Amino acid sequence: MGFMTETRGRWIDLTTAAGVVGCHPITLRRHVRAGTIEATRGAGGAYFLRRSDVTRLARKPPRRGRPKARRRRITDEVLAGAWAWVDACLMHSARERAYVREVATDPERDLPTYRLALAHGLAAEGISIAQSARVLGVSERHVRRLLWRVLEWGLGPLYYRRLERSARIKKEQEARTLVDRISATLVGSGVRSHIARQYSVLVPYRPSRPGRIRPEPSAATIAHLQAAGLNAEEIEAVLIVGLSAEELNELLLRGT
Repeated sequence: MGFMTETRGRWIDLTTAAGVVGCHPITLRRHVRAGTIEATRGAGGAYFLRRSDVTRLARKPPRRGRPKARRRRITDEVLAGAWAWVDACLMHSARERAYVREVATDPERDLPTYRLALAHGLAAEGISIAQSARVLGVSERHVRRLLWRVLEWGLGPLYYRRLERSARIKKEQEARTLVDRISATLVGSGVRSHIARQYSVLVPYRPSRPGRIRPEPSAATIAHLQAAGLNAEEIEAVLIVGLSAEELNELLLRGT
């Protein structure tokens, strides 16, 4: 009852205020939620505005639509707060959390994960899409796409895709080491590989090593390579990386 009495003096309900100002109630409600207009809540959660503010707004009505986001300077404190927010969101995902911490210190390690995490962190800190786009080095449309993705769901596929790629690269490096050892053994026994010379008018290309052929992983090929004295790891390396035509033919002949 006391509030209703006060309402008739200092406060005006939002619908009446919109009529005085000359705008839609939704416009005023958006500005209240954005904090650009001061308001209080009455019974039932209705918004009430100060009469002095309504009089001021009647002279200069607020712009239609959503209020513009307030610009903030992106300082080290803002970035630290953004990464702290991301870290708190991933508190139940230990592996993803540790991985994101590594990416935060070295963005080039996994740029998509870095952009996804930091975009959500900057949004949580109240940074506008335009400012986030400048920080991340992408377009505003790209930032909106990143924000549409749920952080936890988006990081999972990126994390495991990165692990699979790292494991594949490591496996290929180990295979190349084994194949180089096999090639050195064959060269020591007198096998010489033909190096195809390719010439071009624009870009001369002279390879220094023979081209490698990956054999078909059939049962007969694997049996011939086993008979030639290769173990399981060496056979797998040959199937992954390949050998030159002369080296492969030599091994197959030894295995027959």
